Formats: sequence, structure tokens, C-alpha cells
Amino acid sequence: MRLSSPSVQRLLNAGERTLVASASAAAIKDLTAARLRAKVGRARQLKDKYEGLARARGRVGRGKAQPKGTRPRTDAETMATKAAVFSLVLARLTTQLDKVEKKAARAAAKPMTRTQARAVVSKVRKRVARKAGAPAAAVDDAAGPGGREAESVSAAERSRGAKGARVQQKLAASHVTRAQGHVGARTQRAQGKRDAR
Repeated sequence: MRLSSPSVQRLLNAGERTLVASASAAAIKDLTAARLRAKVGRARQLKDKYEGLARARGRVGRGKAQPKGTRPRTDAETMATKAAVFSLVLARLTTQLDKVEKKAARAAAKPMTRTQARAVVSKVRKRVARKAGAPAAAVDDAAGPGGREAESVSAAERSRGAKGARVQQKLAASHVTRAQGHVGARTQRAQGKRDAR
């Protein structure tokens, strides 16, 4: 069944025609994952609706059920055709949604190159510097070749005892405040001492 045939288009209303047109080969490639999800939901809703109407009108036409309303309709073939149209639209949209989601998953799983990692680190440093109030140029000056911080420390400072000094120096150069560890435990101990008085 061709979705663009005049006999099919004649059965659809304007909203249904736009949904069917969005499932064409040319238009479906431009849809994002969110738009595809919305259209898949709408197509499934219409398919279920017309399958139910075809079933009910077929039963009335065969005399198995009582007709509803003053002028009962028995055009089950029309409803079955519309259900088939939306089944085809649903299949196309679902296939495209699977392709888009797999492509996004592959892109997310791809490891970052060194250049991309350096760019991310540079952005983070600049953002932290802006929050701390330091100009971004100061952060760029602290970074040496290859995006690493310039280290002008002697061999003596590299010894085991000078590790804390190096960490403090790096923290001071990055303008980042260090978070206090175990603050909750300290607060609980202090509260316990006050309660024991």
C-alpha cells in the first residue's frame, strides 16, 4: 500500500495526513528522537483507535452486535484500511527511532580524544575561574603546554614531605576552594559533647 496514493489520502483528515507525510522517506530523516517518540505515540494511538472501530463496525455489519446511535455506520473496510495505514506509519517511525537511538548510543560510547579532553578541561577551568572571580586569562597563564599546569617545583619539593605543599600550590593556582571532609561527623561529635553537659 502506498501512503501517498489518492485513495489513501482521501480517507485521512488534515492532522492524519501530516502524520503520514512525516513518515515519508525524505521527511523522516529530519526528525529528532523526541519528535519521533511523539509521532510514534500518536501513530500507535490512531492505529488502536481504527482497529477498534473496524472490529466494532464489522460486528454490526455481520449482525453480531446491536448498532449504536440513530444512524449506525457499517464501513468496517474504511476503518480497517486506516488501521493498516497507521500500522505501516508506526512501523516506519519505530524503525527510524531505533536507528536514531542506536546512533546516539554509539556516539556517547565513543571514547574522548586527547584534544577533546583538553578542551573540556580548559572549559571547566575557565568556568571555575569565572565563579571565583579571577579572569580567565590568569587560568590560561597557569596552564602550560598540552593543557597541564606549569609546575616550577624543585626536586626537594617533589619529595614525600612536600606533597601537601604541592597540592596547596595547585589549589591556589586554580582558584578552587577545597571542600571540608567529614563535616557531618564533626558536627555530630560536637553536638554529642554539648548534649552530654
